Amino acid sequence: MNNNEDLLKQYEEIKKENNIFRLLTENSIDILFLLDTEANFIYLSNSFEKETEYLKKEMIGKNIKDILTTESYVKAITRLNKWKNNETSLPTYEIQIITKKNTIQDYEVTTFPIFEGGKLKFISGIARNISYKKLIENKIIESENFYRTLAENSQDVIWITDMKGKFTYVSPSVERLIGYTPEEVMKQTLADVICPGSLPKILENYVLLCDEEKEQILKTQKRPYEVEQLCKDGSTVWTEVIIKILFDNKGKKVGVLGVSRDISERKKSQETIARLNDTLKLLNKILRHDISNNLTVVLMSLEMLKTEDTNLKEKAIKSVYKSVNLIERIRELENAIPSGIEIKKYNLNDVFEDISNEYKNIEFNIRGNCNVLADSALVYVIENIVRNASIHGRTERIDFDLSQSGNKCILRISDFGVGIPESIKDKIFDEGFSYGDYVSSGLGLFIAKKTIERYGGEIHYEKNEPKGSVFVIILDKAD
Repeated sequence: MNNNEDLLKQYEEIKKENNIFRLLTENSIDILFLLDTEANFIYLSNSFEKETEYLKKEMIGKNIKDILTTESYVKAITRLNKWKNNETSLPTYEIQIITKKNTIQDYEVTTFPIFEGGKLKFISGIARNISYKKLIENKIIESENFYRTLAENSQDVIWITDMKGKFTYVSPSVERLIGYTPEEVMKQTLADVICPGSLPKILENYVLLCDEEKEQILKTQKRPYEVEQLCKDGSTVWTEVIIKILFDNKGKKVGVLGVSRDISERKKSQETIARLNDTLKLLNKILRHDISNNLTVVLMSLEMLKTEDTNLKEKAIKSVYKSVNLIERIRELENAIPSGIEIKKYNLNDVFEDISNEYKNIEFNIRGNCNVLADSALVYVIENIVRNASIHGRTERIDFDLSQSGNKCILRISDFGVGIPESIKDKIFDEGFSYGDYVSSGLGLFIAKKTIERYGGEIHYEKNEPKGSVFVIILDKAD
């Protein structure tokens, strides 16, 4: 009696387990199948019908050849034959099933041989639909091929390094630039391809990229910088380099993407312009010197001249002084045109301090702080506005207010003098325009505007309340 009860209990447990296994197989998303040694279907799970739209009862007893592409069938039979020769360890593989609607679906298949008495008896397996995965993979491959084609046909050199500066990709255009093949560059370090004078700048950028947080890197736009590179023949070439940090899907820094552009011709043009500027400055200096000497002689002669027409004499003397002042203004304007082209970082507070020290009769207030990209002409621009406010506006106070917006610095220079009449506010930046008791060359604000625009910035005028003028200058912020 006890034996019967034990058998009944075991039967119920087996039955329960069978029900669980049946539920698992019948409700599996993947296709579960069982084949005989000739690759005929013995069992198919319900998911087979959903995937292929064939009925299970249609396929039981039929061969896999009926639903597989020719290539997939060869793969499956090759594997089956290996199992018949007792090869039991075979990897997962991919096949293609032809559905009842004659569409082709991709599947990843894992199969397991079942042996009995040392001979192959059945093949069980799981087939998972990977059509969507394959579609994505193909899109990725197409995208990679597209961008690789762009990179490999670019005139610029496109390169990638890891975070330690080791090259992982270099486009073929590198050979045209420096003579080395991509394979040769891949074996080199940054120190091998960058001139010693430019290497610190490169290393500094790598250190900054390593230290900065992802959010800061994405928010800050990295500006191009100039790098001198070594060529295979021992010569050098100047390039403009733009770099961008690469992240993996977890936000971890994995490398640096760079683009190097040959700027040799531009550098030559810059050097030519610099030499011409130096020559013009020298000629201008000689010209000013000679004219100043001649005017001095004229002035001395006028002072010694005895005439009853004192008005004419005073007018002549006044004209001489005006010419002397104009020569001085031209000298100042000359300083607004640097002989070099290099744009660098300027701390505006330092500029304000230097200028304010020259105007002891004016109260200066400085609020905020910002570093901008400019050259030495920036000092002239701000000083010109301050001088105008002092001479023409007769102000006793000037405020420098600095604020930041994105990658821009916004400078507001406010005075509290007589202001600029509404009727001329749209002309003040025009070349040669002059107004007021102190007639000038009319070039100051014109040169200031052109200088700010040369930096990629902008300048405009606003009315101050209750009185006075405001000049707003917007410049690119330095990192």
